[in-house]
Amino acid sequence: MVDEHAVRRISEGAEKMMSEQLLQLVACAERPTTRVHVVPAEVGLHVGLPGPLSLAHLPDGRWLGHLENQLGGDVVDRPDGLATLFERGGRASAARHCRGDSPWT
Repeated sequence: MVDEHAVRRISEGAEKMMSEQLLQLVACAERPTTRVHVVPAEVGLHVGLPGPLSLAHLPDGRWLGHLENQLGGDVVDRPDGLATLFERGGRASAARHCRGDSPWT
């Protein structure tokens, strides 16, 4: 999940770096096991604003969440925590879907 502002923000002198980052994001989105969701600016506050959030579906069927922050990160493996992440992530996805766009870009 990536905030639209993050992909549109370009600092003077950083155009080449931003271009490379966007190409890497596209490469990730082309992987069959990865979904990249760009949250539209008009959604406002959403679950991804405090920092990066990853959800992984493991081969054994379990789900793991990972929340990054400035000091490191937290692994979420409890059912209640995962349910919260799915619910909040689903709201952001639904907001994009209601606009008529694909929820996964």
